[in-house]
Amino acid sequence: MEIIQLSDNTVMIGTENDGLFHIDKNEEIIKNYVSSKTEKNSILHNSIWELFIDKNDRIWMGYFNSGIAVSDKLFDKFKNIESLPTKTNSLNISSVTSIVKDEKGDLWMSTDGGGIDIYNPKTSKITHINKGINYPYSGLNSDYIVNLFLDSEKNLWAASWDNGIFMLKNGTQKFINFNKINTASKFTSNTIRSFSEDSKGNIWIATYFEGLYSYNLKTKKFKKYISKEFLKHKS
Repeated sequence: MEIIQLSDNTVMIGTENDGLFHIDKNEEIIKNYVSSKTEKNSILHNSIWELFIDKNDRIWMGYFNSGIAVSDKLFDKFKNIESLPTKTNSLNISSVTSIVKDEKGDLWMSTDGGGIDIYNPKTSKITHINKGINYPYSGLNSDYIVNLFLDSEKNLWAASWDNGIFMLKNGTQKFINFNKINTASKFTSNTIRSFSEDSKGNIWIATYFEGLYSYNLKTKKFKKYISKEFLKHKS
């Protein structure tokens, strides 16, 4: 489930199978957007994996298996950006897991099986980054990216399902990879869920099965946090 708050203090909730809900301040449903074969302006899929709101209050929505949609407030509908096998300037794959916006206004979109796509809203150009493409960006050795995060220094962090963390330093074009092997087991999970940043600039990393880590950008060291309760239930 994904939740975002709009400028009027209402919220949008993206669900796994029940579409998109618009909820008011009194927790009443304003509208439930669902996919319909007979409704021209309906959303494309009822499983919504990501919601993102830009500075113009446009809502960007990442679907499971149906690409991206962006809201059109005037007509209360969504414009779709899909994965089309016959077009190079389309999404590399149709399941979008995360969206972030860089300082140039480009949207970076992670996908489940296609790496990362960069979308330029002004030109509609899409740049692909994945295991099979080494220009203009290289080093992304996983196509299964579940989350993206931009830190306060504008470094991009990518969470992969199968090969740990990929970090693109601001101003560079090659991803740095942190995984179980190349960190000499100082980082013990190759399956990453999400990132956050604290007031001191430490990056916090949530993993599947291996607890919580922090990464200090200055010392370049990982620290693991794992509770006794977690250890008790770990299989």
